[in-house]
Amino acid sequence: MADKHLWNFNILCVDAEEESLKLYQKVLTNFSSKVADITQKYSRVKAKDSDYTIFPVLSGKAATRMALEAKSDGRELAVGFFDIGIEGEVSGIECIREVKRIFPSLLCAVVTDMSGQGVDGIREIFKSQDEWLYIKKPFTEKELLQTACNLVVSWNLRSEQALNIAHIKNSKELVQRLLVVTPKLFRTQTYQELCDNVTKEASDIMESQHAFLAMRINSRMEFMGGCGKFEAKNDEDKKEFLRILDTPASWDSGCLVPLSVGEVPLGILFIDELASDDRDTEILELFAIQAAYAFEDISIQEEREEQRVREQELKIGKNIQESLLPKTIPQSVDIDLYGLMQSAKEIGGDYYDFLFREIPPDQVTDDIYVSIGDVAGKGVAAGLIMSEVRSFIRALTPFYTSPREILDQVARLLEKDIWGTGRFMSLLLMLWDSKNKNFLFTSAGHEHIIHYRARQKKCTVFKAGGVVLGLKHNIVCPHLKEKKLVLEKDDVIVLFTDGATESLDDKGNMFTLDRLVKLTAQYAQLPIDKILNNIFKEICDFVGDTEQFDDITMVGVKKKI
Repeated sequence: MADKHLWNFNILCVDAEEESLKLYQKVLTNFSSKVADITQKYSRVKAKDSDYTIFPVLSGKAATRMALEAKSDGRELAVGFFDIGIEGEVSGIECIREVKRIFPSLLCAVVTDMSGQGVDGIREIFKSQDEWLYIKKPFTEKELLQTACNLVVSWNLRSEQALNIAHIKNSKELVQRLLVVTPKLFRTQTYQELCDNVTKEASDIMESQHAFLAMRINSRMEFMGGCGKFEAKNDEDKKEFLRILDTPASWDSGCLVPLSVGEVPLGILFIDELASDDRDTEILELFAIQAAYAFEDISIQEEREEQRVREQELKIGKNIQESLLPKTIPQSVDIDLYGLMQSAKEIGGDYYDFLFREIPPDQVTDDIYVSIGDVAGKGVAAGLIMSEVRSFIRALTPFYTSPREILDQVARLLEKDIWGTGRFMSLLLMLWDSKNKNFLFTSAGHEHIIHYRARQKKCTVFKAGGVVLGLKHNIVCPHLKEKKLVLEKDDVIVLFTDGATESLDDKGNMFTLDRLVKLTAQYAQLPIDKILNNIFKEICDFVGDTEQFDDITMVGVKKKI
């Protein structure tokens, strides 16, 4: 390309949020140097030979005025970032229309927080799809820089073509083809489709039937596509073609061009048997730049889609898990019940449940099962085990009258599913005996039980006992003991998982069992729901802004009469 072309890095940034404008200024400061570093060997760009300014404005009206002033000063705006959510006398879409009227060649990044926002109105403004693209909020600095690079390079390539078309007779049709091909590289397609398109277009540009593309995948060069004599029929062919990259002597009849973004190598294009020795390879190198950014763009898109799918799956899992928590609390003349759970991640491993004891066929008694458990670890695996145990207990309670018998069966079933996986679960199952007015309970390695005795106005704390589920049944079974717990009027029981006592503040201090016991006594005069909610608030205040590392679950019982 001719030296007389001065690259244009003038960028208009329109956003009603000052923080967004600060981000533009931060990222795009010294932007011309960054683009120059990427493109200088192809276009002889030097930062000092460029026209560069960032134009930040807060409204559509101000953007129109700024564009007119730039035009009056003889400055050309190359790229515009427009937040189409801007309101006021001149809306975001109308702002694009007005600025495009002043600078028809302007390339635009349409900034939106909703994909599809105003798409019909935007299409009417531009003559073709390749004059604009979406960039969705919030975006990272890397995404902003990449988008700006793509648009600035594209604008200047068009400008160079317009200025120098008369001086590059042999390359005229190739430049035109490059301008046609570039938008195709950024259309929606799979990674493999992009590989095939890049190989085909590169061979057409260089008027050769023989080309192949190798890409760096997991630190290895992989054959991704070829045409002509490089059409691979099997893996051996692919290995044979890749050996060409290690034998420089074979390059004399061909052309090898790297694909990279900045300092990051992505792949290599090899075109063999060129039409002539003096074939203009600068066009191919410019094409390689666009192809490299297209690969980078598709990689970002795939990462976003994978992240979106993961987030959606976790959201569904969280909704399912929340639906498994008790929707209603059993009402009893003897006791009040309440429970709460706060997961550390979308899907947690804690569990609690309340249900009336049933007697086949479908007769409901006044006895109430109360359960609480904690799966070692967090996330999807822990959530699945929690759901499985909940199902076991609900299926077994109609057929057994003893918490010990139920946990014995759960231990048998769970051993088959998680033995050897390194997963374990503590579980406490209590049964309110409405006839004898006391609790029967069995524990499989769960936390302490806090018992506030109203008559003495103090708490007693004792270990629930047992060993965790997930071990061999013959290890768990001998430790499953059924015990009795007698409550008097206004007595309170608080059950919890270790996420409550082991919550950390910003200095690494633990909430501790002692603090939980003191709060139980402090709030014991309140209804059971207020007791737990007040304790939970104390935990949250203690933790502050520190990240929650474990699920927090509490269950409370208060004796009425």
